[in-house]
Amino acid sequence: MNFSPVIITDTWLPDWEELLRQLDATLTPAAKAQLAVCRIRYAF
Repeated sequence: MNFSPVIITDTWLPDWEELLRQLDATLTPAAKAQLAVCRIRYAF
């Protein structure tokens, strides 16, 4: 899955939290094991 780009709005953090909770509730353990997370930090 690719969730980029992240659009920063007033509600981006709770929106992302909800998205990740929905994925956690929906995906099987096997599907979760195949996901990789790449975190990139930007200085604004």
